[in-house]
Order: sequence, then C-alpha cells, then structure tokens
Amino acid sequence: MILVVEDDQITQRVVSKLLASTRFQIDITSDAYQAINYVKQNNYIIALVDLVLPGMLNGVKLISQIKKHSPATKIIACSSYGNLTHKKMSARAGADLFLLKPFNPEELLSAVNNLARINKKVSDLVVTKSGKSDDENSTNIPDIFNGFPEAIVQEIMNHGVLYKLAQNDKHVMNYTEYIGTVIRGSAICYYKNKKLGLLNEKESIGYEFITESFDPDSTVTIQAASPLQLIVIPGIDLIKFLHAQKNDLLQLFKVNSRTLRTKSIFNRSIIKNQLEESELKINKESPDNDISDIYDFDTTDLLGI
Repeated sequence: MILVVEDDQITQRVVSKLLASTRFQIDITSDAYQAINYVKQNNYIIALVDLVLPGMLNGVKLISQIKKHSPATKIIACSSYGNLTHKKMSARAGADLFLLKPFNPEELLSAVNNLARINKKVSDLVVTKSGKSDDENSTNIPDIFNGFPEAIVQEIMNHGVLYKLAQNDKHVMNYTEYIGTVIRGSAICYYKNKKLGLLNEKESIGYEFITESFDPDSTVTIQAASPLQLIVIPGIDLIKFLHAQKNDLLQLFKVNSRTLRTKSIFNRSIIKNQLEESELKINKESPDNDISDIYDFDTTDLLGI
C-alpha cells in the first residue's frame, strides 16, 4: 500500500494515474491528521508526502509522525521548492528521498519501485524462525542485535538501504549518522586514508549513540574485499525505533555495542598505533623514523563493531 499526502488536486490526479501502473493499493488524502490515522490503521510500504500542507501540521512534522507510528514505511518527501534547506529538513525528519514537483514520471516510478524493492530485499536477508534465511540458507542476524526477536530485527533492517557492491567498489559513510552492517562478504575499512582492518559478515560500524554527535566530515570508506552486501541504517531512526518499543531492547543494544567494541577493528587499530607511538618515542633520536602514518583516534569517536 502507498499513502499519498497532497493537497493539490491536479497533483493528486497525476500521481494517482502514475501509480495505477504499480501493483500497490493507493490511499490519497490532503489532510495531515487523516494521514496519521491512515498510518495507524494500515501497513504502508511507501508514503509520498508534500512538505507544504494546510493547517498546523506541515509535511516535515508529518514525516516524523509517520516514522513514529510506522518506522518501516519508506518516505518520499516532495515540494515545488527544491532548496537545500527543504531537503535537509525532510531528511532529518526521516524522509528517504526528496523529489521536486512537478514530478518527472519516470523518476517517481523509479523511486517507488526502488524503495519497495529495498524493503523486500532487506527483509529477505533476515533469518526465519527455522533459523534459515531465504538467501543462501544461513544465519544473518548482525552481532549487534544478538538477543533480539527475529521480527524486531526484520523491522530494523527495513529502516535501512541495501547496497550491493562488486569487489573493490567503495561506499563512503558518515559514522556519526549511520550504521553499516555486512550481510554478505567482507570489507576493508579506511579512516582518514588509514586502513583500519577487515569487516566481516554480521559485523557493523557506525553511529555513536552515547554522544549522538553530528560531524559531516566524520566518514569511513568501506571497500568491498569480495562481492559485498551492506545494509546502511540511519542511527537516529534505529534509536527512536528501539525507544518506541517500550522494552529493554535499547539497553540491550547499548550492552551489545559496548561488548563488541572491545573486539572492533578500531580498537585493534588504536592499540597498534599506541605501540607504534611508544616505539617512536623510544627511538625518537633516529632520523629514519617517519611519523606520517600515526594519527590520533579516540574510541568515543566511533562505534566500531
């Protein structure tokens, strides 16, 4: 099912005709409060939300409400104004994509089909109750979610985007905003052009939930060491989802994170660098020492799992 929240009747008709070619049922409303009621009563795969709506509840606030009641719903924000502020506001509220109106038909249909396919692919990678997954018959629950009910893990995965990378392909990720988890294959991680180590299946890297800091320059490069399937989840969406469960899952997530951090590639890299720094201090009188490869690294900066 797809929910369309749009107050312009011409746009409603255009979107309705475009989406009629898909296999999904479509609900259309111009009222943000009615949209919330729809979300409470139905399972929407995608919600298309205009950022400029009549009344007290605008599109950005509505996106937050939809994510609150239905975290797995993928959201396409849209507006006739395509400035950077609108895009940032909608992304922070929980939108997965931003499209400019009037819609390019191919772009809209492509966005809807891609988001629907992402939901299916991500869910398919999570184990079933039999302990077998639909893909390659193996267990794929990430280590960071040890002890979580499988249904909850499935919902968490649907918050993310699945990337399939060929060997040597790269994905750059802000580690203060996202969590990247390897589902298939392995990846080499780089921080500030320094090789940190190998990220294997079910291991994760990203979002420091303790400080919840925002630093647009805090990036790691994940390079596929083999054909790679990587799920990238917005960290704030994950924390909000776990908090909304009203159980101990958020605390369990924090415990898992702290436990696994001691085994992380980041921790091993820090120890290695500390040893190298000690050796340099001992041999500092030697002119052959090169300190260009030594860099400062604080364990509180990254949640490396």
